Order: sequence, then C-alpha cells, then structure tokens
Amino acid sequence: MRFAHITDVHLGAFGERELRDASIESFSYAVERCVQEKVGFILLTGDLFHNPVPDMRTAKEATAILKKATDAGIKVFMVYGSQ
Repeated sequence: MRFAHITDVHLGAFGERELRDASIESFSYAVERCVQEKVGFILLTGDLFHNPVPDMRTAKEATAILKKATDAGIKVFMVYGSQ
C-alpha cells in the first residue's frame, strides 16, 4: 500500500495575501496528487496550522481540501504537532 507523508504545512503562517494563498494552493495540490496517485492514506505529522487555534477561514479551507481526499476513500491520520 502506498501512502503520503505531509508535514509542517503551517497554514495561516503568512499575513500577506499572496503568500497565504500560495500556502493553501500548495497544500491543495499535495492532496490532489494523493487523490490522483490513489494513495491508501495520508499521514499529516504535525503543524498543519501555524497557530494552535487557526482562524476559521483557514480551518474551513483545510477541511474542504482534506474532504476531497476522504471523499476519494483516502484515510487521513493527523498528529497535532508542537504549535
């Protein structure tokens, strides 16, 4: 079984709109590749968000991106991280 290991994404780390959008787009691309490659599961090992309590917009965007994986039958396992 193949899997993807994604770590230290730090969504919400950038205040500048362009960098914030690029961060979300990069995470979305990684998850889309997981769907395309039909991995068995995704392992997110820490710091998906830059802050312990992310803003709701960032949390909703991350949830929508991860839903694409779960809708494709890919399990997602997360470790909270140090932030």
